[in-house]
Amino acid sequence: MLSITPDPGISTELAQQWTQFCNTRLRYAWSIWDWPELLVTQERAFRPVWRNDQNYFANDELYFLPTTSYYKAIRDVIQGDPPTDTNFWAPITQVDKYIGYDQMGQQPIGEIFGVYNINPRLFPSLQPPGIKFRPSQYGVDVSPFSGPTVFINFKIPFQKLTTDPWVQATYQYGQSVFWTDGNCYAVGVASTTAPPSDTTQWYQIPLPSVLAEYVKTAAAGDAADDQAAEQTLLAESEEYLHQEVNRLMGQGQAHYYSLRRPQRYHFPYGLGGFWWSVSGPWTGGFVSTLTDALYSPLPQDRRLVLADELGDAVVTETGQEILVQ
Repeated sequence: MLSITPDPGISTELAQQWTQFCNTRLRYAWSIWDWPELLVTQERAFRPVWRNDQNYFANDELYFLPTTSYYKAIRDVIQGDPPTDTNFWAPITQVDKYIGYDQMGQQPIGEIFGVYNINPRLFPSLQPPGIKFRPSQYGVDVSPFSGPTVFINFKIPFQKLTTDPWVQATYQYGQSVFWTDGNCYAVGVASTTAPPSDTTQWYQIPLPSVLAEYVKTAAAGDAADDQAAEQTLLAESEEYLHQEVNRLMGQGQAHYYSLRRPQRYHFPYGLGGFWWSVSGPWTGGFVSTLTDALYSPLPQDRRLVLADELGDAVVTETGQEILVQ
């Protein structure tokens, strides 16, 4: 954690106390600025993507990548049985277009800045207009005038760090552990007995390097017994944050920071009408396309070339060639 492996001789109580300090400081730093490392754009389906290593139960709904269609289980389904098997699955003809904030197999969604019908990075000169969205009890509702998938620009939500070590046991979706490589991992599938080194079952809880020095220094200040040392360390930690914010503002982030928040508009309908958030212009960043693999929270952009919009083959983040129309 924070590039420091906990001392095996440290007491459980002290380790938990330090972890609480780190989580408190990390949550604060996470929320005060739109750190570029935490802003991503991901292609998302309106239901979880079918995976051949998962069991499904009656009434489960999912998205099947090969047919770009949605299906509903009509009975319990063992892993490996594809949605094209009509003995177990039925197509969904009218999809309720919402995306869960914590969609199994995908990076949890935090604050949303925009939703787009096309990959905004592949067509940068088009300035793709965003589509309307709004929060609901299911997650985020998306305008019905959209395709089978959309691209969501959002901020990765804060997730707590832990010092609980992995032990051989069955872990459920969302449970987190500390692993021997010094990082924290969370389960991204329904359940698993595999160790966190299996990235098809676990994903790494992100800790951006831009916040690491602040978190370490501020947590040390919170833990200090001497008041003078505490004040010195906390002042030093705040200076780390100010330096990072000033660095980003110097590169122009202050210009578009206020533009990122989507505007809300009231649309008259029925007796009371309703509110929609209207997506702002896309401001760049990492874009990932949809796969059935467990998503890594902070991947590197592996695109080999940008789209030139002339019909040339483009290699996406997944390594799959697509043709720009």
